[in-house]
Amino acid sequence: MSSRGVVPFLVLGLAASGCVLEWDRLRSTGDSSIPEDTDPLDTGAPDTELPDLGDALEEPDGGGRTDASGLDGPRDTAPDTARDALPETLDARLDGPMDVPSEPPADTSRDTGTAPDTALDTAPRDSAPADTTPEATPDARPDTAPDAVPDSAPDAPPSGMLCTPPTVDGVVGADWTDATSVLLRNTTATGWGAGLNELRALRVCYSTSALFLGLEGTVEDANAMVVYLDLDVPPPGMPTGVLAFSELTDTNGALDRRITAAYTLTGMASGVFGLDAAWGTVGMTSLAASATAENTGLRLVTPGGRRADFAWTPGVTSVCAPRMGCEVSLSWMGLYGSSTPPSRALGLFVRINATDGTMTSNQTLPMDDPAAPRNIGRYLRVDLRF
Repeated sequence: MSSRGVVPFLVLGLAASGCVLEWDRLRSTGDSSIPEDTDPLDTGAPDTELPDLGDALEEPDGGGRTDASGLDGPRDTAPDTARDALPETLDARLDGPMDVPSEPPADTSRDTGTAPDTALDTAPRDSAPADTTPEATPDARPDTAPDAVPDSAPDAPPSGMLCTPPTVDGVVGADWTDATSVLLRNTTATGWGAGLNELRALRVCYSTSALFLGLEGTVEDANAMVVYLDLDVPPPGMPTGVLAFSELTDTNGALDRRITAAYTLTGMASGVFGLDAAWGTVGMTSLAASATAENTGLRLVTPGGRRADFAWTPGVTSVCAPRMGCEVSLSWMGLYGSSTPPSRALGLFVRINATDGTMTSNQTLPMDDPAAPRNIGRYLRVDLRF
């Protein structure tokens, strides 16, 4: 208790002591003038109003200290541990707010994920740093740009494939233009004699009635220039036709023997290309549209029974010029048996084979591995869009 709280008790004690002494003195002298109902504490002096000590003497309500709100003078503001321990509901009985924080300090020892962000907490909630990389520039190419070898054909015919039929005269000239045909070139020097057995270039286009081939090159009399055809190129993994060239066993006929070659499909051709037909010429022989011949023409090797006996098929016109090349027209009727191809794509590749098909020149179209020309890794896909 502070010194201010002792003063009232000293005043009370001194007054009571004086009254008791005076009472004892009067009794000892036999003074009977004092009324019997006189208060022993009454001194005869005017009554002095004492301070109301009711509040000061109020019993503490369990907090271990007396509430001094009824006393005059300033309160002791010294820290009081017991007061700080009082519940918040007691604060209404005091003159001012309690000396305790209104809220406990935030626990910054760990991030519980629920604390609000502050100016000092600028990191994202996950542990990774914020991504400040600018957005990538969009690809300038449209998302709808077709693949180099699309699996399905769009509605519009491509430029360079659907063409006005060229004149089939053995000269790959001005009637074959870049705007109406596809051009493939071979730059590998021949290993079978320059100017004797060569494949220099291939042009391809088609019309509503036929497929056209313009071959720049030549072969000797004993050798054959052969174009192998897949008439229904499927999506990858769904090939049809002859997949293993070892199944070809027809050796009856000059051209047929040279077509029968034990090639191996590799690379992009593996699992896609399936042989259905072949066109060829032995020694640069030509052929009229209504005829068939042993040394030149179209051979169908499917369905299955034809692997050992190729079908010689009319509907083909081919004109070849030694050391120059050949122009070929393959009618849809001769290839498919109908005036309109039921397939939407065909594929082809070109080789030069020797007498019985066991030897192949290093000349390839499309250009493939010249060191292994009997491995077929590339072919030309022709999407048919009418």
